Amino acid sequence: KLRARALPVVESGAVTISASKAKSVETDLCVVDVTYKGAGGKDLTVTYALQGNNPIVKTTPGAGVAGLRLEAATRIGVIPDFFTDDMVIDARAIPIDKTEVPAENFFMNMLDNGNSIVTAIWDKNEKDVELTLSGEKEARVIAGVNVFYGAGGGIWLAALEKKGIWAQTEMTSNSIKQATTLDWKCPFRGKWKGDFMRVDHTIDSWEFESPGTRWSGVAGNYTYPCWFDPKDPTKAAIQPATKFPNGNFAGPFVAYAIERNKDTPLDQLTITDLMRNSLGVGPCQHIMDVAGQGVTSKGIFTCGVNEMVVDVFLWKRQKDELVFMDRMMKEVQVFIKAIGDRINMYAEFRGQTLQYLGEQKKAHPELADFIGRLEAQTTKIHGTKVDSVPGVAKIGEQIMKEAMSDNPRRDINSLTEEGKGGSIASTGGWQDDIVARSRNSVKILRQMATIEMAVNPKSAELCKEIRKRTQQALRGALGHEMR
Repeated sequence: KLRARALPVVESGAVTISASKAKSVETDLCVVDVTYKGAGGKDLTVTYALQGNNPIVKTTPGAGVAGLRLEAATRIGVIPDFFTDDMVIDARAIPIDKTEVPAENFFMNMLDNGNSIVTAIWDKNEKDVELTLSGEKEARVIAGVNVFYGAGGGIWLAALEKKGIWAQTEMTSNSIKQATTLDWKCPFRGKWKGDFMRVDHTIDSWEFESPGTRWSGVAGNYTYPCWFDPKDPTKAAIQPATKFPNGNFAGPFVAYAIERNKDTPLDQLTITDLMRNSLGVGPCQHIMDVAGQGVTSKGIFTCGVNEMVVDVFLWKRQKDELVFMDRMMKEVQVFIKAIGDRINMYAEFRGQTLQYLGEQKKAHPELADFIGRLEAQTTKIHGTKVDSVPGVAKIGEQIMKEAMSDNPRRDINSLTEEGKGGSIASTGGWQDDIVARSRNSVKILRQMATIEMAVNPKSAELCKEIRKRTQQALRGALGHEMR
């Protein structure tokens, strides 16, 4: 079944195939030169190569070929962001017929009501991706995707074909108030990603997990938004995370397999497999910013200190555990400092970004409205630097004095428990809330820049700079700031 057409990008006029020639036909490799006739009779050649054990077509340009146009009409296009939230292009939300989106390294055309995903992957992103759109209202589609070759680079094309390879449902103001069972049968196990579209067309991305309640420094306890049925993992349900900031959702929800896990069939490819098999493991890890995505923790969590300290005193073993207690007091300071450093980084990001936006507003008054919205979002990031270590160190000294005392205070938990004024856990909880909210605000800022670039090409340079700055700020997250 024909899913898409690939043609050289031209400024105007039709492009037709005029000739093709096999350069190499071997057991595990087929290479074909295809010559197209462009405007004015100009010949344009693209080389297509397919290896027998890799269902991905590599393309390289001949003279005069700047890029490849992928024609696979679809309402929904996805630019997977391996770092944070995806960008989902809903053709119905783009009022102009030609626009640009950030040149990451991947574009997904979501086709045939969940049965096919046609992808373009590239290694040199020197020019943004161009989209052409056509149709009106419900018939509006992304008609073509123009991807450009960088110097010495290639573009890879692939199709993932399977019933239910992706899923979609429409969210409404009523449906987001309750759990919705998807009319979809998950075709295989793996790491499935769910993209929830907000009313402002930004995206909130989550991986499918087990159902239940989770905790976040931003929202407190909340219902996890997308999950598989524990009794039947082919069934799935969603309930958007409306407790988080900017939690007003409407429009398409999209799900697809981003990565494999230990239960994924060996012969089943996912989106990450396509990237690895196209670009190679090293370049793929660089593009996915694997180093920056790593979530780390430092020291001992304040809640852990509370539990251990109270137990030690409860069992009257504080004098026997002085070395252990002293180590805990030092380790919790490491934790407090690590979170504080992240808060201070976000505060610096806030100040620098507001300064940059102020300069851009003067230089580009035509973008003043959008820049104003970016400024408003940036001000939601915590702006004051913190230094909680001295206070926690002082509490630690008090705890150690009590540990060495013959008559320690009975309410030792007043120095450790959450909710007790001036306690270790209260200090940690306060910092956790700040760092989680700051990260969430930066993620939304990144999404705002992403979608604005699609609806207003004149904002492209500003949006790309904001995306660059936000990615740097989001790197190296600590566990307590995630979600």
